[in-house]
Amino acid sequence: MAVTEFASIALAITLVASADTAPKRSSNVSGTLSPRSAPLTSFSSWRAIYFQRNGVVNIQKRQDFNDTRYEYRWKSEWIVNRDVCTVEIRPSEDVDVSDTIPKITLAYVDPHSHGHVHPFTMQNVAVSKAAHAYLRPTDCERVDLIYWNK
Repeated sequence: MAVTEFASIALAITLVASADTAPKRSSNVSGTLSPRSAPLTSFSSWRAIYFQRNGVVNIQKRQDFNDTRYEYRWKSEWIVNRDVCTVEIRPSEDVDVSDTIPKITLAYVDPHSHGHVHPFTMQNVAVSKAAHAYLRPTDCERVDLIYWNK
């Protein structure tokens, strides 16, 4: 294999691997609970929170299988000798109501688990356009998926 082919393949792999990487850690180590004080650029992009139906979350079928009325974004921070993720939850753009999510589960990876996913579950999470919900699982390096159910 020629050097140029190898370099092209390595560059392609790097670009794909970095397409959805975790946000950079905040330099703020004070542990503030106000996400508004951190720059918004440190959060990931907004993503749909899928509805778990009959014990299954199918992110491939988006038409009538999943109710995507909520969205989330997240960031990881280093706070007092540990990783903490801040997850912001809001209603989707086309939903204009206040609501309480009966049960919401975050699938996250902690920095010491070698890629194993752990659940973080909350119940009765209030969310509205005016007041987004914020969840903060500790020992969290990356959020992979969030889903909700009744």
